[in-house]
This record gives sequence, structure tokens and C-alpha cells, in this order.
Amino acid sequence: MADVKLKCPKCGNEVAVSQFAKTDDLVCKCGEKLSQTAPTPESVPKPKHAALTFKTNEQVEAEISKKPDLTSKRDVSKLTPNRLVLKTEEQIATEHAAPEGPEEWKFSQATAKTEEQQQQPKNIHLYLSWLVFIVLAGTAGYFRYKPDALSPANLALLKTYSPLLFGVLYVTIILKAFKDNVYQGLLCLLPGYPLYYIVMNCDDFYMRAVIAGLMVGIGQDSILFFNVEAERGIKRVQDLIAGGA
Repeated sequence: MADVKLKCPKCGNEVAVSQFAKTDDLVCKCGEKLSQTAPTPESVPKPKHAALTFKTNEQVEAEISKKPDLTSKRDVSKLTPNRLVLKTEEQIATEHAAPEGPEEWKFSQATAKTEEQQQQPKNIHLYLSWLVFIVLAGTAGYFRYKPDALSPANLALLKTYSPLLFGVLYVTIILKAFKDNVYQGLLCLLPGYPLYYIVMNCDDFYMRAVIAGLMVGIGQDSILFFNVEAERGIKRVQDLIAGGA
């Protein structure tokens, strides 16, 4: 809030009062009515901006001709480094681009890209594992079920060792299940569950393809062998129960 100086015309005393105060009723100590002091030329603040000047067209053209040409190598070299800023097209496009979203959105975009990058190799391995299964299953099925594909001796040998190979694959599935998850490994101790695990739950595509392809050639003979052995075991248990009674 600015102050106003009032001067007594009689004694010369000056009094500073608020600019909002009424000066008509103010009286000096000597009894004379106070009057506002006229501003001196030194007290008047100078304008911040210079007065407007008017120039002719010839003067304006002359000043423009004196300015440096930025396209000239000579003029550019004379400029100071802190005033010369060169920007590439990528920087200009970035400055005029739309503002990016929040951090959460950027994080979700990065996560989506990472998942896509991980999904592509996974799909490739899936397709390759299917190719391995088709080739191995076709080869095993051809030699096992096509007549005259194997000699009678070799076919009998295949039927004999098929249950052994089946048992090796069965144990391999159980060990794989325990390696992936203890809970799945315990479930694989149940009869038949390892076959379900290797087909439905196992993430090793190539192991699934190899085991499933071999099962095409040895599965039938192995199931028949274990079925006969199970019947024999049940009969022995029944004979033991009957003999004990």
C-alpha cells in the first residue's frame, strides 16, 4: 500500500498518510490545513520502455539487410555456440509428439511386449515338437503295424522289449514331474497319471513329442503285457487267500 505525502504550507512540515485516507480534514500541528505535496521531476519514475519510434520502409529494409544470413556458413561460424541450436528430425518429432501416458500404462506396454517376445519362440518350439512327433510316430507305427515291415524275429524282439522301454519312459515322466512340481510328482505315483501328465501338463514340448511318438509303436504291446501280468498277480493273491482259508 502506497503512502501520500502532505505538506503544511505554513511551517513546511511533511506528513505521510495512506493513499486511501481523506486529506480534506487533516490539519498540521500548527493548525494549518495540510495539502498534498506536488511530485518533483526526480520522484516521477521513468517508464520501463522507451518511446515508440516510427521508421520508414527504407530504414526497415536497411536493417534487415544488415542481419546475418543463417544459411551462410560464414555467418553461422560467427554465432556463439550457446545461441546456435541444431536439432535433428527425430528430436523435432519427439517435441511435437503427443505426451506419453502414465508410468503404469508404460509398464503394461513393456510387459505386453515382453510377453509377445517370449510367446514367439514358444510357438516355434511347439510347431517343431509336433513335427518331431509326426515323424517319430509315423516311423514307429510303420515298423510295428505294417505287415512285413519287420522280420518275425525282429517283431518278436520288439514285442519283448516294448514293456521294458515303456517302464523306462514311465519312470522318466515321474522324475520330470517331481522336478517341475512336487505335487505333480506325487500325483504321478498314481497308476496311469504319468500318461495324463505328459500329455496335458508337461511344458517340455520335445519330451512330450518323443514319448508320445514312441508310445505309438510300443504302447499296445506294453499294455497287453502289463494286463497279463496284472491278471497273474491277482490270481496269485486269490490263490494265497484261498490256501490260507
